[in-house]
Amino acid sequence: NANSVVEIITNYSITFLPMLPDFVRGIINLRGDMIPILDIRLRLGKECKEDCLVIVLNVDGIQLGILVDSVDQMLDIPKEDILPTPVNHTQKLVNGMVSLPDNAGTMMVLDCEELLPHD
Repeated sequence: NANSVVEIITNYSITFLPMLPDFVRGIINLRGDMIPILDIRLRLGKECKEDCLVIVLNVDGIQLGILVDSVDQMLDIPKEDILPTPVNHTQKLVNGMVSLPDNAGTMMVLDCEELLPHD
């Protein structure tokens, strides 16, 4: 959800924290706030990539950063255009998919709330 995006950071230094899942790469100090950084590639079972951007999100009042390969643009997609994921799709982080304008491909819709720890 674009409303969750606080900012996109290209210059950052991640401080490693031990004894966390491998997809939690550590924390960054963003103007005095400690922001946990999650690697979406690792969370989705993909290979880690070193040259990434951080998208800082505010999800339910909790700030966190996600490492992504790149950001091309921000789009407003009407909710009714988001299709459900295929029946055999088991990745809980993805809650839909949408065809991009001008036949630019298909985009998976990330469920940011699934990034947060659950009780």
